[in-house]
Amino acid sequence: MLCAATKAHEILSAMLGGTAGHRRGEIVSPSLENVKMKQDIIVVPEHAKRTRCVTILHPQLKKYLPQYFEMRKARGEKLTPQSPLVVGRIKLNRIDGDVVNNGVKRIGRRVGIHIDAGDTDEKFTTHNLRHYFTTTMKEHGMKDDYIDDLRGDLREGRSSDGYYHIPVKKLKEEYFKCCPIYDIPDDLFKI
Repeated sequence: MLCAATKAHEILSAMLGGTAGHRRGEIVSPSLENVKMKQDIIVVPEHAKRTRCVTILHPQLKKYLPQYFEMRKARGEKLTPQSPLVVGRIKLNRIDGDVVNNGVKRIGRRVGIHIDAGDTDEKFTTHNLRHYFTTTMKEHGMKDDYIDDLRGDLREGRSSDGYYHIPVKKLKEEYFKCCPIYDIPDDLFKI
């Protein structure tokens, strides 16, 4: 699916949505200072729908981010800690959630899983990537409360559930045990 992307922000958006369960606003909100490569995490700026502000960096996304940053530098961008993680192709500035969603739809059209005029189940959007993330983690044996924490969702039940977060170390262990490795070309960001 990633090979159907023609823009770097489409690739990065699909990877963040599919490997971290990010909402479209969460894909565009982090800056480079929020990416903690040594800790394998992305700190997502506070968001009304998100209870946890840390997501785990998928091993393949970690591998490709330096390639993405080099591509941006080659296009003349001066990267600073405040630079957006995801930028547009032409203006090199922070894009909004609609641009991300439209990019994911374009990928869906190219691989035949998105129909603009179709019913909800015939569309492919960033929301579908959250479904994909949840399904994939569950199929690989991750517990529901870990999935909820990684997605930043509120856990229903006892009132104490809203105050408890699984320690990041445990989340990382479970994530790396359950996350699949995909068949992705080595030159992913050479588009």
